[in-house]
Amino acid sequence: MKTYTPIVLALVFATTVLTFSACHNKNKDVIVKKNYTEFKVERGVLVDNSTLDGCKWMIKLDNGAMLNPTNLDAMAGDKLVDGRRVAIQYDVMDGVMTTCMSGKVVNLTFLKID
Repeated sequence: MKTYTPIVLALVFATTVLTFSACHNKNKDVIVKKNYTEFKVERGVLVDNSTLDGCKWMIKLDNGAMLNPTNLDAMAGDKLVDGRRVAIQYDVMDGVMTTCMSGKVVNLTFLKID
């Protein structure tokens, strides 16, 4: 009778690893602490859309949504680099149109550039 101990141990290990990796939430909320206050932020990347008429910098969220921030230049200054990761909090500006005509128009209330 052959012993299958190494195979059984490998299967148990693989099952355990798969179980824990399946439980890992890749889209979990990012919590930022500022002045001893915790709040949720969304993550995304800076996108330079200056090649489009009337567009400048936009933010592409990890969920694929595009945001057109009205105050990004004022908040980020010279730290704007295409593809750079950001964590943001924002208010949607309903009924506001821009010449860019792309993405939701938002006003940033928090910006952290990685």
